[in-house]
Amino acid sequence: MAIDLGDPIQVLTALLLLVLAVVSAVMLLLTRRPSWAERQAYRLSERAGLPFGSDSVHDAVIARVRRSAAVSLISTLVAVVLTATVWLALPAARSPYLLWALAFVILVVVIAGSTVIDQLRDTTFHPTPSDTRVARLATVGVRQYLDGWRTRTPDVLLVSGAGMTVVVLAAGFLGLVAPVWSGVGLLTLAFALSVRVATTAMERRVLAHPQPATDGLELAWDDLFRTDALRSLRMSAALAAWVPVGLSFAVLLRAGLPLASSDAGAVLGVFPWWGIPALQVLYTVGQGRLRADLLPCAPRATAGGRPA
Repeated sequence: MAIDLGDPIQVLTALLLLVLAVVSAVMLLLTRRPSWAERQAYRLSERAGLPFGSDSVHDAVIARVRRSAAVSLISTLVAVVLTATVWLALPAARSPYLLWALAFVILVVVIAGSTVIDQLRDTTFHPTPSDTRVARLATVGVRQYLDGWRTRTPDVLLVSGAGMTVVVLAAGFLGLVAPVWSGVGLLTLAFALSVRVATTAMERRVLAHPQPATDGLELAWDDLFRTDALRSLRMSAALAAWVPVGLSFAVLLRAGLPLASSDAGAVLGVFPWWGIPALQVLYTVGQGRLRADLLPCAPRATAGGRPA
């Protein structure tokens, strides 16, 4: 279906999708430059408080930074293309609220999928069979990598969403809200629960992935990338859990307003969209840092003239 150039909302949406695609493509080209990845690796080293220690660690970190950036940007391009395809193919998606709701669902799925692909695609370091290797004496879980509130937020939101959905079902039974919202509420709750189950399985795969390392410094660097992967998965689960919470809030709010319309545009118009960037900010604060108990007693030596 062609874009209606007389509709400013459609034109603005098309331009926004185009800008996102172009920016992602340009950034993807920039990541191919060796200087870009090296600058990002040094910034990560300073932020995390981890030295390189040797040329091999330095080169491995740069390769991992470049790979992670490429996977992230390619996944963004995929999300934009999928959103644009659905937007052009389905007339119902021409509503800006429904379009961005769909884009949000696609983004959650793509973030989780790309995180696992990046983490499981390969290991950060590749010791030879003759190299000495280090290993942990105890199994570590998500709680050893993330702060308590970051691990609990998805479940708190999921339980809250379930409770609020029950309230919407009761309101629908009493005729206070349109019956269609009871079904939509159950669908959003099922979506959030499915994402939570899927991300839990992904977390187990990430935690089970080998961490070949010859010393505590290499293990700490690998832990740093693992921490960011687990943080992204928990963020995806939290974002998905926000959907039933926000939708139930919007439906009940519209039901409580006099002469309020209960159509999709009206309900999504009062959806608390602010929760999405708020959760993203909460989960990205502290990104690129390692918990103190995971930091190694790493040597501060330099190699090849590079600062440790």
